Amino acid sequence: MSREQLEAAPVSHFGLARCLENHAGFAEALVELAAGRLATFDGVVGSSCALLAARLLDHAPGPLVVVCLSEDAADVFCDDLRLFVAGEAMRLPAWESDPGERILHDEVFGERLRTLKRLHGWSDRAPASPAPASPAPASPAPASPATASPATASPATASPATASPATASPATASPATASPA
Repeated sequence: MSREQLEAAPVSHFGLARCLENHAGFAEALVELAAGRLATFDGVVGSSCALLAARLLDHAPGPLVVVCLSEDAADVFCDDLRLFVAGEAMRLPAWESDPGERILHDEVFGERLRTLKRLHGWSDRAPASPAPASPAPASPAPASPATASPATASPATASPATASPATASPATASPATASPA
């Protein structure tokens, strides 16, 4: 291929996540997750969080939930994720009110409701779903089947938004009950 052809060729990072299969320990981590045990991903920072999430998404039997530290971190993660997956990222914005406060913010409430509705009606393949952690541990949230903890990941759940090692778990997470990392 000539230099002109290389420069004119469209750049796609969608296949880059498959390179993780060659990384030492990644296949073993997937085996552990499939068996319902924990796995750890050390040194996952920056755009590599989205890269790891993209590869876990390929192995996920359902939606992949990513818990981010803040709205800004979720925005950055969504931007990074677009480099590695062709799907749409759904957002579950933080519920920014004090426990017991009865003020509803229409935009936040609407976006949370749309995301939960799409997750409830899940069918074939999943877009990644970054969910910034709620600043209030007791924030109101719709009932859900399970809870997420920070730095937890599995084919069904991921939390690569921290600079510390990410721990993988086979449990399914609920973005509505995510706690701050």
